[in-house]
Amino acid sequence: MQLKRDTDYALRILHCINTLQSSNSNKYGTYPTISDITLYSGVSKTPALRICGKLCNSQILKVYKDNLTGKEHYMLPDVKNSSLLDVIEAVEKSCNIFAVFDKKSSFYKNHETYLASVQNDMFSLLSNTSLYSLIK
Repeated sequence: MQLKRDTDYALRILHCINTLQSSNSNKYGTYPTISDITLYSGVSKTPALRICGKLCNSQILKVYKDNLTGKEHYMLPDVKNSSLLDVIEAVEKSCNIFAVFDKKSSFYKNHETYLASVQNDMFSLLSNTSLYSLIK
């Protein structure tokens, strides 16, 4: 299974937001704007906005708009209950590594149980990989 570049970007963005939130080193306050995120993560604005939107929809990130400046600020809620699987599913929609297999083929029919077991093992590993441990 090869993850998309957007998953790399998502992890870089999450790490960046966590670092900026923790250090208060950004110029707009505690929670970074998209400008801060692009500057510190190295992810350009268009993909950063798209990925932040996906992460917000999945409630991995939260966004709020500053009524004075009109700028959106991103914050990480408590990520101790989030996993790498959560991020992958938010960005890529699915982690089914056998989704493209022809379900009618004799190979698939003969190995369906084993392939399901492999898929379940992968889900278990990814869901037990703490997002907190990756971005801290």
